[in-house]
Amino acid sequence: MTVKRFLILFCLSALAVAVCRPLFFSREVLLSFDAKVSGKSAFRVAFFGKGVRENEPVRELEPDTAFRKISYILPVDKLTGVKLSLTPEAGNFEIKNIVLSGKTEISVPSSKLRVFAENIGAFSRKGGIVSGKAADGATLTLFLNAPQKGRVHFVFPVFFTLCVLWFLTFDKLLPPLLNLFQKGYARAASCPNRIDGIFLAVFLIALILPVSNVDFDSEISRENRRLAAPAKLFVDGRVNNAFGRQFDEWFKDRFAGRDKVIDLYNAFQNAVNKKFERHGVIIGKNDWMFHGRIANFKGTDTFSDAELEKMRDNVLRLKRFCDDHGIRLYIIVSPYKHHVYPELYPEEVKRSSDVGRMDRIEQYFIREMPEVDFLYLKNALLNEKKKTDEWLYFKTDHHWTDRGAYAAYRALTERIAKDFPSVKPVSLSDYRRTTGRKVRAECDRAFTVGTQYASLNYNDESVFDLDFAFYDHKRPSELKIDDQCRPKSFAHNENGAPYKVFYITDSQGENFINFLGHTFKDIQKRRYNAEIRERRKNENIYMPFYESDILEYKPDILILHTYDAYIPSLMSLYED
Repeated sequence: MTVKRFLILFCLSALAVAVCRPLFFSREVLLSFDAKVSGKSAFRVAFFGKGVRENEPVRELEPDTAFRKISYILPVDKLTGVKLSLTPEAGNFEIKNIVLSGKTEISVPSSKLRVFAENIGAFSRKGGIVSGKAADGATLTLFLNAPQKGRVHFVFPVFFTLCVLWFLTFDKLLPPLLNLFQKGYARAASCPNRIDGIFLAVFLIALILPVSNVDFDSEISRENRRLAAPAKLFVDGRVNNAFGRQFDEWFKDRFAGRDKVIDLYNAFQNAVNKKFERHGVIIGKNDWMFHGRIANFKGTDTFSDAELEKMRDNVLRLKRFCDDHGIRLYIIVSPYKHHVYPELYPEEVKRSSDVGRMDRIEQYFIREMPEVDFLYLKNALLNEKKKTDEWLYFKTDHHWTDRGAYAAYRALTERIAKDFPSVKPVSLSDYRRTTGRKVRAECDRAFTVGTQYASLNYNDESVFDLDFAFYDHKRPSELKIDDQCRPKSFAHNENGAPYKVFYITDSQGENFINFLGHTFKDIQKRRYNAEIRERRKNENIYMPFYESDILEYKPDILILHTYDAYIPSLMSLYED
């Protein structure tokens, strides 16, 4: 065997072995702990980080007075966090000797990780022992301050076997491959249209690959949306004129390799395009994600005098309606996150003024309509930001946190108390404080990755490196909400101030109602950007939808709560 032949075989074998790398090389972190429970329990583990692969997540434990060892192998390149879920049947539990063994070893307690609990009663951390009583949805989460690199798992027999097999295989295949290549090259060289032939071959391969493995079974995509339905050539016995468009939508959702293409695109964008708007999102410092409203951040998206006058006329019309029926009107506006944390916005985007469009609108309303209670909540949040080290907005979502909502709630109720002295704002001491790193901002009170993170398909949970505070009332049974996730819902609190409130809001109101609901006896909440979208195909506030309901409900107070993004709705408040 010549040196040249050996080098060719060696390079081909090395390339093939590298492709087979997952068969013999991986990284993993070992999670182990000792646990005992008072009832039969199933421990389920979820973990996140870079290079996460599937593992067998469930361990069962019988009631016992002695500790039992539980361990998991977490196949991951770099671990950033672990969530351990307990079934409510576990009852009282104790966990000790929690160890994460990767390239280094971390054990609880340690300054390298933090432990958080959700839905666990009498939660306690003393020394290295974690204990409590599991309720429905009980979870114990370990957040690492820095990623834990997995230890190498190298299977030498598999590696050696693959090296030998690939070397022998290429040794047998190399002569016929070279011969075939030489013949093909000679034929191509003799063909006057060889470039056209190569182009045609590449074109045919590009056509065949997307249809080589179409996904016919899935109904829900990993973007958490329903995939397009199969197109039908005939509908109700007639030819479907929309077949072409419907087939195109179906195929775009299901072609072979779609998820991989999206992953590659997002990986490229996340690596080289962090300074620009994508999918309506701006990625700022330390991966903070903002609404892509660059003009709003700069302060250049102003309204004309005619537009301001139209807002004024609509608001005065609403004020007259309320005055005619003995209702006190309050209009409040939630600011964009970038006005509360401008220091986290990309440095490349320069502000032309610290006075934004909402500041100008507030000044205009105060000057032109002093009789209207109009409150832009930016200053309330900025003042709260100076007082606390808790975050007021989520990192991967445009909604405010519970603490941000509370700051806005205090500003509003202090203003309402001037007209209704018996209204007393609730105190944070009435609430149980927990912490976590995900987003809780919607009506179902579920924890998510955040709307901006999801829209980018970011696929890097190491961005969840900040702790957010969550506040739940210590007496949750006092507040009864029939169905908070409906656009129209009713809240009742027997201990609240004896007034009826008609509350028109958007998604920012879901955290807000957590405090407002413990302040007033009766509230009718209407989420305008949900119900109006269904009826008018837009999200603009439209007061004629609500006037008959307001008159029937006979509230003492009407709160119109909107978001900076929806402030143009004031120009079409009564527009047909």
